[in-house]
Amino acid sequence: MPEILLILFGAAVLIALPIMFIATYVRALGIRSLRQRLERLERTVAALQAGATGSDRPVAPPVPAPESPQAGPAEPALAPPAASEPVVLAAEIAEPPDQVGAWERLIGGQALGWLAVVVLLFASGFFLRYAFENQWIGPVGRVSLGVLAGTALAFAGRQYHRRGWRVFSQMLTAGGVVLLYLSTYGAFGFYHLIGQREAGAALALLVVESVLLAVCYEAPAIALMAVVGGLLTPLLMHSDRDQYRSLFLYLVMLDAGVAALLVWRNWRLIGLVGMAGTQLLFWLWHWDNYHPEKLGWAIGFQTAVYALFLAPTLAAWRARRRSDWEDLIRMPLNAAFCFGAVYVLLKPDYGHWLGALAVAVAALYALAARWLLTARPQDGPAQLTALAIAIGFLALAFPLQADAPWVALGWAAEAAGLWWFGVRIRSVPLRAMAALLAAFSAGRVGLIDMPWMMHAGGWPVFNRYALPALAAVVCMAGGLTASRRRLARLAREELVLVVVAAIGCVLMVWALVSADIVRYFSDLSQSRAGQRDWMR
Repeated sequence: MPEILLILFGAAVLIALPIMFIATYVRALGIRSLRQRLERLERTVAALQAGATGSDRPVAPPVPAPESPQAGPAEPALAPPAASEPVVLAAEIAEPPDQVGAWERLIGGQALGWLAVVVLLFASGFFLRYAFENQWIGPVGRVSLGVLAGTALAFAGRQYHRRGWRVFSQMLTAGGVVLLYLSTYGAFGFYHLIGQREAGAALALLVVESVLLAVCYEAPAIALMAVVGGLLTPLLMHSDRDQYRSLFLYLVMLDAGVAALLVWRNWRLIGLVGMAGTQLLFWLWHWDNYHPEKLGWAIGFQTAVYALFLAPTLAAWRARRRSDWEDLIRMPLNAAFCFGAVYVLLKPDYGHWLGALAVAVAALYALAARWLLTARPQDGPAQLTALAIAIGFLALAFPLQADAPWVALGWAAEAAGLWWFGVRIRSVPLRAMAALLAAFSAGRVGLIDMPWMMHAGGWPVFNRYALPALAAVVCMAGGLTASRRRLARLAREELVLVVVAAIGCVLMVWALVSADIVRYFSDLSQSRAGQRDWMR
């Protein structure tokens, strides 16, 4: 049954593919012919206009005398608008194809073309897989077919680009680049026809070629197709052997090309797609093949990927380019992906170092925010993003390094400092971050730490659960008290939140002390009852 479905799908593809290419080709020819006809019509109208204007010059009436207020002698001057009528007619003729045929050009000239490229790739993949499984073609022939097809498509794209067929040339070039990726990785990682050094050089050349073609054609679509094809290559050419070194080197080279495109052109989506795809491939590998012996390579790979995607951000700062929305999204995602991977890799054997690592990352982004504040004061979003990353990693360091009862105290201390500083410098984002951290601290005290007090021993209040919780509440109240002289700088909504927070601090102190005293005397009565029973 699967073979029948595969044959039917292949037949449908073979029938639909020529139709799509013919439709695209005919549509492109029609558009080009229409443009040529419009150009000829415009030249004809321009010539007629020039001739009409030239014929009017010898018979132009003299300029009327200043003392004559009548406009009668100047009536012949109304003739030029008649000569300009063909220009209006040309505009009317050229307007309908741009308005009425916009959707037709989009579907016939672009959508069907890109769909044909995608169908071509899938059809080629299904056909080659069927041929490979039945041993119709050997390894050398398979790789050679891929290289020839990719080269032919890239060359055809170049030729059509010279003729002015911009969209069609991008389609062909993108398909050729993807086939070259598949062929090169298959020759090394799947069939072992070439060594690691040769494959690395070939892949590096392909990355450079993709970057140069995308820049030469000014086509983000080629770059995006190359990135997607490069990310799909390890999945399509999956091997039973765990060649993690080759996989890591390949992805690093691919991300180097993505970083170069971001530095040169700053095309959107390419960086996010490359970063997300790289992390997805890493975690797929980690799920099936990770072993502690591969820790060094895994850490080195994540560090290299982090540095590559950080480089475009630093280049944008150096070039004094204002950060756009993709820069602001990519910066925290890059840090989160790298630290998350390092956390998973180091947790079993080096978990006691993770808190210090989080503090180091927080210090790094705090320095970046400080430098941005001095060197680029106009780039406020980048400053706030770097500062938010620093605050987030500092808050993350408490649960990573401290004992559970002291986590809320750390968050409360950080919230108090941010609130006081945010009120002092009139920064709404800092106050918002402080409020978020205070909410986390209060939630941990009420939902996690307080129930554990029922199982705590020792003196009332002065035990390992009640004392840190009370200190956290006092710390939050201290932050509110320290900023009371500058409360006039707050908005009305913030003042309402301040009052609610102050009342909440009082209620939390009462609840904590009451719960801990009840727990203490309950334990004391139970112990005395047990002693009486023992004496009996």
